[in-house]
Amino acid sequence: MKNTGLNHNNSPMTRLSKIAAGVALAVSAASSQAVNWDTENYDVNFDTTLSVGVGIRVEERDRNLVGKANLYELETGQPISNLYGSGTVPAGAWSNNSDDGNLNFDKGDFFSQVVKGVHELDVRHKDGDQGLFARGLWYYDRILMDTELPFRNLDSYGGDDGRNTARTEQGYDARMLDVYVWKTFEFDSGNVMQVRLGEQVVSWGESTFIQHSLAEANAVDLRVLRNPGAELKEAFIPTSMIWTSIDLSESWNIEALYQFEFEEVKFDEPGTFFSTRDFLGLKGEEVHLGFAQYSEGQPGTVALRDETRFADDQGQFGIKLGYFTDYGTELGFYYMNYHNRRPIISANAANSQGVVTGFLEYPEDIQMYGMSFNTATDSGLSVAGEISYRVDEPLQVDDVELLFATLEPIGQIPVGTSQVASGVGLGEEISGYRLLDTVQAQMTVTSLLGPVFGSDQTAFLVEVGANQILDMPSQDELRFESEGTFRSGNPNRAIDYNMNGTIEGLFALDPTGTSPCGFNHPVTNQRIRTECEGMTENGFADEFSWGYRMAMRWDYNNIFSGWNMSPRVVFQHDVSGNTPAPISNFLEGRKSLSLGVSLSTLSAWKWDFAYNSYFGGGSANLISDRDHVSLALSYSF
Repeated sequence: MKNTGLNHNNSPMTRLSKIAAGVALAVSAASSQAVNWDTENYDVNFDTTLSVGVGIRVEERDRNLVGKANLYELETGQPISNLYGSGTVPAGAWSNNSDDGNLNFDKGDFFSQVVKGVHELDVRHKDGDQGLFARGLWYYDRILMDTELPFRNLDSYGGDDGRNTARTEQGYDARMLDVYVWKTFEFDSGNVMQVRLGEQVVSWGESTFIQHSLAEANAVDLRVLRNPGAELKEAFIPTSMIWTSIDLSESWNIEALYQFEFEEVKFDEPGTFFSTRDFLGLKGEEVHLGFAQYSEGQPGTVALRDETRFADDQGQFGIKLGYFTDYGTELGFYYMNYHNRRPIISANAANSQGVVTGFLEYPEDIQMYGMSFNTATDSGLSVAGEISYRVDEPLQVDDVELLFATLEPIGQIPVGTSQVASGVGLGEEISGYRLLDTVQAQMTVTSLLGPVFGSDQTAFLVEVGANQILDMPSQDELRFESEGTFRSGNPNRAIDYNMNGTIEGLFALDPTGTSPCGFNHPVTNQRIRTECEGMTENGFADEFSWGYRMAMRWDYNNIFSGWNMSPRVVFQHDVSGNTPAPISNFLEGRKSLSLGVSLSTLSAWKWDFAYNSYFGGGSANLISDRDHVSLALSYSF
């Protein structure tokens, strides 16, 4: 199964050569327009980076990560209903809500062919006390924009007449990133104050890899990070704010910020290669019910997504107090009040017509307190760390418990099955989160190792982090969401008919109608015959979880004709515990390995190649079959 919108008569190398040649011509034509000039009062610099990149899937699809109905129909061409009552449980996952991106791309397929430009304008007064900075980004992904995908086309998610769909949300963009003015004031006392106003990024804390850190001022656009050759500065979403920094003395410094708008994390749009939640993204529309036992879109088996409830633009602010010790150690003390940037799933119970709806929401006014430190030695060893404590952070309850609660009012599930709520009314809103205090701690060690393996310099970094949820209910009381928990943890949903082991769901053979999941309707007292879907095999969220990240880079200067080479290795390992959503830092046993190399010249040409592998974590690791390679070429001027 191939992407029908691509010309497969051309080899991948031929297509890549054509794209690279096109970018080279564009660079040659544009380089004469690079701007560096001086006026009487200002220095003006205008920098541009143009790039082209491709991503190719190199691993076969894992059948266990595709919903049962989708997998059966893909492999047989027959409806899943053929198996109802057969006593045969088909292969695949117990959810159709996480596999659209997996089904859209086969091994060997391009999942991205992107052309991108980043432009930066830096205007500074010759006195060095004021200026303006602006950064813009544009990109166009040929695969997402011009390809008809085999399972579900991106135009089918949201929008009318092909406008404002998942395709246009992630396939191309042209927008300003940072746009702010700044001014520095020096007082007679010698104290210095700097003020920035506008769309900007403020990075607090010491985290390098692990998210949900002290750097909560700005959300991240994960869609941009998927572009081959993307840089972090392109993915952080600048927010309209005022920021100021004041040197109180040689040792003490204070920073403060106030934000004028709310920005949330942008997730992969459904149907794109890395998407694992088909109902998220700006264009996710629906949740398929029935634990992958129904064909997608079958009437009565879909919960529609209602309007998203975004947080208010006001009420986000923070302060940092910094202290520089006589021994070269920097300490930071933080307070921030912010709105949740990661979505929570809540729902409305079934109405009188049996319609269930869900929605995303962003709870407000999380209070975060934190401390950080960093220090360095003469030997090139740097140690940094941070700890953050959040008051009333919203944590996602298990989505299956939420689903069960929505079905109780219409008698499709026994009252009391769900841990979330009992006795809810028709159409009643059901909150999908609980407020709990959380702690996150992490430490980063960086070392310059000198000439290792013949390199001119070698850098090594290791970062260890952990999450602790305070006063978290036991899983017997309330289960919280973790990746890959597609079924309930309720033991009453497990079943054994003593017919060759466990027979689950609609596929069961139960001629006597004595399924333990059957129940009497709460109003009519009529016996409702329903089959158990079984219990999840994956773990729910834990109160404690931890993991580490390691990276190493070797720099080889002037290996030929002014070209420098930098191989790198990045390894990530989630050691123990599952962090509850929407934090989702760690998933027990999950690992990833990235092997890459970059070639660059002082004249700003750069090639970058990477092989990325994902493994471990069992079927809860929803991207464990998404190994891929990426290649990017860029030119900066």
